Amino acid sequence: MGRGMMRRAIPLIVLALLAIGFLIARCDGDSGEAMKLPVADTVREVEITQGNMAAVIDDPDIMAALIHEMSAAEDTGRESVNDSPAVGGAVRIRLVVSDSESITVFAYFDQRGLQYKGTLYLEIPYQGIYSIDAAFWDSVEQLLRQT
Repeated sequence: MGRGMMRRAIPLIVLALLAIGFLIARCDGDSGEAMKLPVADTVREVEITQGNMAAVIDDPDIMAALIHEMSAAEDTGRESVNDSPAVGGAVRIRLVVSDSESITVFAYFDQRGLQYKGTLYLEIPYQGIYSIDAAFWDSVEQLLRQT
């Protein structure tokens, strides 16, 4: 290999190594970012709504447990592109931090529905779609029934 050819090959080799490093860093086993939830002790109340049923939770222990459960959700890598999911039966969970700040999370099952206990998703509009253990649905239903 001549000297001129080596000079041209070095930048290409460096670029290839950088690209490989970037791909390895992106494929570390995690499909994306963690769900961005407020710290439990900053949440003033949690509002849960499904159809005509609603619950407002202001007990710090219950709110902390709910947020802890939600934090176990795993990023699916799918984008959220709507204000709310385009599925029926979604539960709206609103984490109220202050009068002007809240985070809305929707919980819903995949197309197989509740009766088959398919995949349960949590969706934060325009942030992402996450999968979570179907047992989370039972926690939410229990909170809705208590009111």
